[in-house]
Amino acid sequence: MSRYFKKITLDEFKEKLKPMISNEEFPYEGIPDAVSKEWKVTSDWENFECGKDYNTEELKEGKVQGFSNYPCGLRMLSNGMPVLFINAGGDWEYPICFIIYWDGEKLRGYTPTKGNVFDRKEKEAFGNIEYDNDEAYKIAKALLKEASGWMDVKDQLKQLEEDYKDDAMTFINEIMNISSETAIIDDIMNRIVEKT
Repeated sequence: MSRYFKKITLDEFKEKLKPMISNEEFPYEGIPDAVSKEWKVTSDWENFECGKDYNTEELKEGKVQGFSNYPCGLRMLSNGMPVLFINAGGDWEYPICFIIYWDGEKLRGYTPTKGNVFDRKEKEAFGNIEYDNDEAYKIAKALLKEASGWMDVKDQLKQLEEDYKDDAMTFINEIMNISSETAIIDDIMNRIVEKT
């Protein structure tokens, strides 16, 4: 089942985000529960980036430096969908990319799967659970299989088999560079379609 967005300008989207972003405790208290519950993946908010300029309280538009090759900040996607990309994670976690968008009635939250690196089994940021080697090996193989949809993973697969067969948890921590801005944006545009 698809989700839907309503086309509005970036300025209109900023106005809808303003009550949330202007909260001085944002992001810790500013994000509505209805939005954060839709993310369905958890992480700590110790390290957080959304492109907010804390001097002007405004959101930066375009390419903003986030974490781990993730898109960050306020952007208009090529399908006309305005999106706020948020990156978050604790010091011990690999960050996750979340988004906020407008569905025509309210702000909504979504966590892209493709291109986004998180623990699919536990629905949380990597770094919170230390898996035994067999389970870590299965997770690493699954991540690489998924990442093969947007990048060449032959070298990583070979490295897993030859160097990390008995230490797959370390391998998981070292392959986090499989995140992809292009895959994340493709995931969003395939999952959330324009409301007509």
